[in-house]
Amino acid sequence: MIAKKQREERGITTGKGPDERSFKQRVASLIAVGGSEWDTLALPMLHLFTLPMQINVVDKMLVNWVGLPGSVVFKENELNRARQSGRHVAETLMNPNTEAKYIGESGLCPICHSKLVEIRNHDDNYPAICGICGVKGTLEVEQGKVKFNVAEEDRAHSHVLISGKFEHADELYKVSLKPNSKAGELPERLKKYKNYLSYSRPARN
Repeated sequence: MIAKKQREERGITTGKGPDERSFKQRVASLIAVGGSEWDTLALPMLHLFTLPMQINVVDKMLVNWVGLPGSVVFKENELNRARQSGRHVAETLMNPNTEAKYIGESGLCPICHSKLVEIRNHDDNYPAICGICGVKGTLEVEQGKVKFNVAEEDRAHSHVLISGKFEHADELYKVSLKPNSKAGELPERLKKYKNYLSYSRPARN
């Protein structure tokens, strides 16, 4: 995506550019199966896997209390829901020119529908951040329900969106990938860590 953006910005039309198949629509339904209520990260871990490949998550479901192998077959409602989810994935892929529609539980985040929200800075204007897409907002309780509010101008920062991915890449380039002014000291400073352990190998007969 970055290579394609750079070619467009520089007006490059010759040569071999990025493979266009890299930009085809990709969609997924996330289905997590658990054995108990300790399931906080079940769907978020699956969702993180989709981010770098620009896979659009169109559904998410968690099937719990199925610890024994094969016991999920006794949950007819969940199996029917999974079939519906699979059909939706197939129909979305068969219509690549239409916007992918999310059909799962809405969750807290209005963009990626995650329920995982972290409170970072209690005295900040944006104390809450989505644990999946990184969009910042505020939490409040309305009519007994927790709501994660994201301002319209902040939506573009979500990492599930192309705009957020480019912003993230720019941050990496300008901050963490920027050579340190003391880079020349790196080999010497790393010596004590490289020599900290000595490797042993089992004897061969």
